[in-house]
Amino acid sequence: MSLDVLLADERAEARKEGRRQGREEGRREGKAEGKLEAQRIGVKKFVQNVRELDQSDDWIMSKLIKDYGATFSKSELKKLMLEAEQE
Repeated sequence: MSLDVLLADERAEARKEGRRQGREEGRREGKAEGKLEAQRIGVKKFVQNVRELDQSDDWIMSKLIKDYGATFSKSELKKLMLEAEQE
């Protein structure tokens, strides 16, 4: 085989491998984004439900930090609380 044919085969294999890796990375990122979005929805639903029970903002925030503090910062949780009130 000529050198040109070997190089063309290597480039084709490299492109194929790159596409495969890209698909895998896309799946991982998609799953992570989906999980994060589901947690955002969970926070909002929790806030809406406990608002009906007349719980204070401090109580709600303490529960959110306990349950979601590993995923969201305090400022993100405050933002989600505000968004829940507007929905």
